[in-house]
Amino acid sequence: MGHDGTVTVRVTPGASHPRVQASGGTISVYVSEPPEDATTNAAVAAALASAFGVPKANLELIRGGTARERVFRVK
Repeated sequence: MGHDGTVTVRVTPGASHPRVQASGGTISVYVSEPPEDATTNAAVAAALASAFGVPKANLELIRGGTARERVFRVK
């Protein structure tokens, strides 16, 4: 997680099963939803919330809503 409470993740929609992986300083989030922006972003937020042990309401997408790399603020 960044010093300012943000986390940058690499998103892969359409995965066979959802998961969050960290490797070499990169957090990858795989979601089974197709690449439809709102649906994918909600699934990514849910996966991150589960992985971080925080409520989904504590995550806010702040950059990259349609990009492969997205930035979330963790409150």
